[in-house]
Amino acid sequence: MPCGFGNYSIGGVTSCTRVPAGFISASVSSAPTQCVDGTWSPGGLVGPACYPCSPGYWCTGGATSGNAAAAATPKGYYYNPAQLPLALRACPAGTYGSVIAAGSYETGCFTCPSGQWCASAATDVNPSAGYRGSCSAGYYCPPGTRYSTEFPCPAGTYNPAAGSADVSACIVTPAGTYAAAGAASPVACAAGFYCPAGTSASNQYPCPAGYWSSVTTATHLSNCTSNQCPVGRYCPSGSASAGVPCPMGTYNPSTAAQDVTACRPCDAGVVCAWTGLSAPNSTCAAGFYCPQGTASATQFPCLAGTYYDLVNATKAADCWQCPAGSACPQGTGGTANPPQNCSAGYYCPVSTQYSTQFPCPAGSYTPATNLTASAECTICPAGSYCEGGLGRLGGRGDTVGACAAGYYCPVNTSMATQYACPAGSYSPLTNLTASTDCMDCPTGSYCIAGSSSPAPCLAGTYSNRTRTQQATRAGTGYPECTVCPAGYSCASGTVNPVACTPGYYSAANWGACKACDAGYACDVSALSQSVMLAAKGCAAGLFCPTGTSVTPSPATHACPLGYYCPVATPLPISCDPGTYANVTGLPLCIVTPAGYFSVEGAVQPTGPCSPGYYCPAGSSSSQQQPCPGGTYLPTSGGRAVGDCVTCSNGTYCPRGSAAVLPAPQGTYALAGSEFAVQCPLGRFGNITGARNELECSECLPGMYCDRGGLTTPSGKCTAGFYCTRASPISSPSSLPMAEAVWVARLGFYGDVCPRGGFCPSGAFQPTPCPAGSYLNTTGETSQAGCLPCTPGHYW
Repeated sequence: MPCGFGNYSIGGVTSCTRVPAGFISASVSSAPTQCVDGTWSPGGLVGPACYPCSPGYWCTGGATSGNAAAAATPKGYYYNPAQLPLALRACPAGTYGSVIAAGSYETGCFTCPSGQWCASAATDVNPSAGYRGSCSAGYYCPPGTRYSTEFPCPAGTYNPAAGSADVSACIVTPAGTYAAAGAASPVACAAGFYCPAGTSASNQYPCPAGYWSSVTTATHLSNCTSNQCPVGRYCPSGSASAGVPCPMGTYNPSTAAQDVTACRPCDAGVVCAWTGLSAPNSTCAAGFYCPQGTASATQFPCLAGTYYDLVNATKAADCWQCPAGSACPQGTGGTANPPQNCSAGYYCPVSTQYSTQFPCPAGSYTPATNLTASAECTICPAGSYCEGGLGRLGGRGDTVGACAAGYYCPVNTSMATQYACPAGSYSPLTNLTASTDCMDCPTGSYCIAGSSSPAPCLAGTYSNRTRTQQATRAGTGYPECTVCPAGYSCASGTVNPVACTPGYYSAANWGACKACDAGYACDVSALSQSVMLAAKGCAAGLFCPTGTSVTPSPATHACPLGYYCPVATPLPISCDPGTYANVTGLPLCIVTPAGYFSVEGAVQPTGPCSPGYYCPAGSSSSQQQPCPGGTYLPTSGGRAVGDCVTCSNGTYCPRGSAAVLPAPQGTYALAGSEFAVQCPLGRFGNITGARNELECSECLPGMYCDRGGLTTPSGKCTAGFYCTRASPISSPSSLPMAEAVWVARLGFYGDVCPRGGFCPSGAFQPTPCPAGSYLNTTGETSQAGCLPCTPGHYW
């Protein structure tokens, strides 16, 4: 049945529910939702929206009345349901509210009175709450003013009183003061300016350029023009003091200067060293020149290489050239800073800028301090060197000037290592003057150019001649150290190569001979590595240890028992498994004969093959090959698979059998079997050595055999069933699908107990109910299930 109006149901209920007050349902099948702010519901409301609250009443969500006293709008607010969207609205700025429960702007909001301001939501009782107040000083508030500074007094006027209603309350500022817009009081005029009545800004009337005023309440231009700018200064517009001093390097002899362009550059040849000058105040300094605008007597030094002893120079060209034999850094001149002496080790031509500008050339020196040209420098003597630019022999960091060991120094030498002793010679001395002073390099050594002592020829080389020039590089021999020949040794500093003795060998460029490699015989002296490897290998069947120095023979170097020795073997090699060596001197081991085996390094066959296994030739284990499953070998020494014997009926033989195993109870074994086979379902085996399946007994009547390999029946036939013979299940005919296969193989073996009889546990046939009773159901387990015959019937 549909719900009646004002009720709802969301399904699964036996009755409808009334929509509660403060809620609304969109339809009779919708759950109620709470009424939103500004609306209400008395209950039973189904539709699109709740009712709007009454004018002047602002209902919050879930309201049950449209004009509850608690929902009346406060002063400063109004609620009009006809004005969308629905909202509680504040009276706008410039108005105030004095009515509770106002239903519209017109009935709840009133224009703010003159002399006051009203913020949004202002009321007639909240002047100190930040919503309403008197007009601020410096301002006026006509009716409807929204904030205290909305209407400032115009610039040039002020208003000290609060609560003013119109612009007529603003007062014109008196002369000597000014007022910005919104001022509550006038401000004294600033120095450098004058302020007639009604002045609106501090910088509105500046004193004109060229004049100044320090008065802070000036009222007229005459307060400025009575003060002319003094000499040495200039006064920009608005000057509050006697002007700005002219900068250094300038002066001003006139009054009433208006800007810095009135300051003149200082005259050439003199100096304006202070600010605010009306005339130059100093002369130029000796060693310096002073062009127009100079601010310091030492501002422009004479250039390096010039000097000037007077004080009237106006340009760099006025300075004099520095005389030869002296040096003039910049600013040279006068008694305090005359030209300098040239430094020792240097010469100074005309216009030299500093005392170390021109060093004496490399290979010369001078202790004098007045040289004017390089030709005046002293030539370095033979046996020493002169770096140049010094007042002595030698170089910077070397005060002796001796020639370097391994070098010679003729006249005019500039470096200790300028002239090397030629390659093939050397010298430990430090005073050589010519290459002929250098000594010949001795034998066994080499001397590169500039050697102070001979260097021994490197290991692997030699020299039996003097004046050898370098170690081996290209291998071409003298004048290099010569490469030591193969079969010889050359230690460091060797004069002549030394032949390797028997038992040793070498390759070219070796410093020492090496003991003969294992597997080779070094039976001659001076043996090279290449000859040893190509022609001195130990013969097959022989072994030569490291350092062999004689020709090997079977009597002295035969390969030992259990080993074989190929050509040049570095060590005897153990015979591999399956081989042996029962004599010395074998190049290969002997293959072990069939029926036996040999382990690694065997001197004789290790032993015969184990029973159950056979060993072909070359066998390495007593169990090399097992006899196949179904066969056995009772003796040792088997040579081939044909030696293995087939197992007889009733026994089985796993792989590697040394004897037959009788089939255990529950199993049987055909001839040649590797494993015994379990007696099948429905049978059991209580004898050993059964030869086929038929020697497994059928399961006894009243018993069942439900798995293979049984030695006794599994148990009695289940009550309610009977088992005749060979039953594979305790409850015959209970598993018809599985039993179809068993019946086909075993024949009939039992069934469920039929009507008219009962079958206790272990039954091999049904037992009939006694005379005078009957049973019309199957599967009975005892006589108690038999029923007495009814009257008029018999059994």
